[in-house]
Amino acid sequence: VAEYLDEWLEAHAIEIKPKTLQDYRHLIDRHVKPHIGGLRLQAVRPGRISKLYIDLITCGGRGGQGLSSRSVAYVHAILRKAFGDAVLVDQILPSNPVERAKRPRMQRSEPGKVWTSAQLRAFLEVAREHRLFAFYHLAAYTGARRGELLNLRWRDVDLDSSLIHIKGSAAFVAGKRIEGTTKSGRSRVVSIDDGTAEVLRAHRRRQ
Repeated sequence: VAEYLDEWLEAHAIEIKPKTLQDYRHLIDRHVKPHIGGLRLQAVRPGRISKLYIDLITCGGRGGQGLSSRSVAYVHAILRKAFGDAVLVDQILPSNPVERAKRPRMQRSEPGKVWTSAQLRAFLEVAREHRLFAFYHLAAYTGARRGELLNLRWRDVDLDSSLIHIKGSAAFVAGKRIEGTTKSGRSRVVSIDDGTAEVLRAHRRRQ
């Protein structure tokens, strides 16, 4: 299993984003290989996959704590795809045991709390002298993702028309900057207010 998953990840490296590949590799190395990595691929049964999920949700996290049901669902999605490719693409399995495995019931989590307008204003006021203030301000006033803002260049900013062009995304994988497309794969134009435009002008003057 471990050998096949390594080969599967290598084959997928050309079609998925480096950060996603890193996440896949981390989950496989940390949560799959220690449990079923030494098994022959053809020997894996649905019941063994079900036991893997039970082990992960009871004591598979740091310090013996259980993983969240969401993390286990992510592991399931990766294994389902990998074993599915073993059936359909590589044709070394007659059927996918992950399809018939029993997953733990998903636990509903409480919705996260977001800042009020007053809390956001208080944060930005305190952060005003911070070197990343323009980054925080843009994140708050445009809703752009972190990776999209990390990829932003001055050539993508039109202060006269109060527009920014979101064209890609950037992330750091193994200490290296990796640039790619946005999550949707499409660019977009975002309008900014006069206050945000002034924040960007001040930031460019400081640079």
